[in-house]
Amino acid sequence: AAGRGVGVLGSLAATAAKTAVALGALGAGVAAAGLTAGINAARGFEQQMSAVAAVVDKAQLAAVGGSKALSDLALQLGKDTSFSAREAAQGLEELVKAGVSVTDIMGGGARAALDLAAAGAVSVRDAAEIASNAMNVFNLSGSQMAHVADVIAGAANASAIDVNDFKFSL
Repeated sequence: AAGRGVGVLGSLAATAAKTAVALGALGAGVAAAGLTAGINAARGFEQQMSAVAAVVDKAQLAAVGGSKALSDLALQLGKDTSFSAREAAQGLEELVKAGVSVTDIMGGGARAALDLAAAGAVSVRDAAEIASNAMNVFNLSGSQMAHVADVIAGAANASAIDVNDFKFSL
């Protein structure tokens, strides 16, 4: 009986060891997948910031401290909002393409585009484009971006149109 008990204990120990090895391999696999996802996210962000750098006016960029200032802004917006840093960078690119100054983007324009995206359930890229188009149609300056985003969201909420419909009506 004692021999059988030792045999059962040995079998249980072997099973426990196999389980521990399997769980360890699973944990390593999950960690590797997480690391890969993190690397891909960082790569995507860097590619998007390169796209921003390609369209931004270099003199304006120098006035705010260089491309690091825009990268820091996108990272901060990614941290503070429900959007990723890459999505925030996409919004930066659209704002720059629409002629919003880097100073105005840094001064609240980027945050306003993200707020409009959240309020209107549209992508950050679309929200930046819609707000920029509204500013251009009504000959408004980039410093008025927050007000423009609020008016668009308010119009969508107070009527039968949504933010995308507002885009088409512009």
